[in-house]
Amino acid sequence: MLIGGTNLFRSVDGFSSVPLDNNSDGYTDDAEKDKYWIGGYSSANNVSQYFNHHPDQHAAVFDPNSPDRLISSHDGGISVTSNIKSNSISWTSLNNGYNVTQFYTVTLHPDAGDDRILGGTQDNGSPYFYYSDLTGTSGSDDISSGDGAYAYLGNNYLTTSSQGGRLIQYQYDVFGDPIQFSYIAPLSAGGQLFIHPYLVNPNNEDIIFYPAGVKLYRNNSATSLQRNTSNSSGTSEGWTALNSFAVPTGRLISTLEISTTNPEDVLYYASFSDNFVPEIFRVVNASTSTNSADRTKKTFTANNSTSIPPQGAYIHDIAVSEDNGNEIMVVISNYSTESIYYSTDGGDNWTGVGGNLEPASGNGPSVRSAAITKTSIGEKTYYVGTSTGLYATNTLNGANTEWKLQGASTIGNTVVEYLDYRPSDKTLAIATHGRGIFLGNVSMSVSNEEIAISDTPKEFSLEQNYPNPFNPSTNIAYSLPANSIVSIAVYDVNGRKVADLERGVSKTAGNHLVRFDASNLASGVYIYRIDAKSNSQNQSFSQVRRMTLIK
Repeated sequence: MLIGGTNLFRSVDGFSSVPLDNNSDGYTDDAEKDKYWIGGYSSANNVSQYFNHHPDQHAAVFDPNSPDRLISSHDGGISVTSNIKSNSISWTSLNNGYNVTQFYTVTLHPDAGDDRILGGTQDNGSPYFYYSDLTGTSGSDDISSGDGAYAYLGNNYLTTSSQGGRLIQYQYDVFGDPIQFSYIAPLSAGGQLFIHPYLVNPNNEDIIFYPAGVKLYRNNSATSLQRNTSNSSGTSEGWTALNSFAVPTGRLISTLEISTTNPEDVLYYASFSDNFVPEIFRVVNASTSTNSADRTKKTFTANNSTSIPPQGAYIHDIAVSEDNGNEIMVVISNYSTESIYYSTDGGDNWTGVGGNLEPASGNGPSVRSAAITKTSIGEKTYYVGTSTGLYATNTLNGANTEWKLQGASTIGNTVVEYLDYRPSDKTLAIATHGRGIFLGNVSMSVSNEEIAISDTPKEFSLEQNYPNPFNPSTNIAYSLPANSIVSIAVYDVNGRKVADLERGVSKTAGNHLVRFDASNLASGVYIYRIDAKSNSQNQSFSQVRRMTLIK
């Protein structure tokens, strides 16, 4: 008999007996755990995962043709064991090309062409990875653990977060990858949401805004904080409670966004309460002001809005135009209500633009995120992420707005939780709750297909390095169809090893990238070799290629 919740448990006697506790300390004996605890988190109970399995169980099915074979589905996909009666259970992942990653958020670095991606996911922390058209998707590293939440990739640092508002800052190494984490949430904050928002000012990365219940905190020295690794609740350094910008008692701040130009440094944030209509607050000089006169409240009334959100309406996201700090769009994630409001004057007046996403029956989708983009020829395109996919329009026309489904053959009707738009190269990142991340270029029409960035390769491969020839560093991409042990070494033409790039390391299935720095080597031809062996499929792979260093 099996019982699944967060973890998967097994009994061979219908759970009529309990695990042994021979030393009477209130905890199951370690020797007993393997008999009962067979999936989800590791039985070590240290938040690591059971190998080739995943927390949050969905279903378990016995193979009718082989009753000892059990197929298990969970938040991480599908796993199978060939002998459910074994003293300890070994699982094999069946996620070959089957992507089920549940993203809450995604962020791109602001520089055009930068291939770093970071997002927050349910149960899988905050994956940090690379994607390019040439090499595909690299392997990912979880840099938050737990339930990943909001994230930011900047020029001076990156930040990520996990459930309950835990905020983590990383510095960059010479390759632009994260090192030296530090806990930086405001220590006195309370009342955080489970997936809790915060905001870095991209024009001034010293500034971080952090809501907490009715309060709004601001850090004015985020680029120079002392490192804190001992207190995961955060630090008091640099934080100020902006009491004059608090929302009324009985409400909380649900989301926030800042303008970057024309005018810049205008902060918008939304309040939520079950008992009140939501409100938008607008703060000018947001990075420096503590003056209540710099804040105005933007309400929805019969005099300034085509419709009024109901009590308990939850503003899930605010989008600000890249070239007009007064052009904003707010989205409400409740069902059976106007979900999209648009303003060109900083919230003084509102127009409901849900259009065909708001049928008279009230059975429209939940809207989760929005982005205001501009094509290379200056045409505005408006995107919304919803519970039934990604939609876009070039023309906002009140209740007659026509939203068109995007990526019908790729994203389809998957829940789109979050959008991040990079104006520098017109890239839109689409975070889905169940199908990973997609990328699209908004210079195309509103019906362009996005590129899925999470498919598992079907075979091993070692790609030609790029650039080639190179000086002094180059990139080497390789693909793994399954979790594997990988070694990559570089040799000179005489067969002498000059570098180990990977040395017996465990890598997940996917597309990976390593950098080779030959600063200390002479010009010439070098040979690089990969040796990989899959963990579960008992496959081995070796390949060599040549590359040329010219100084």
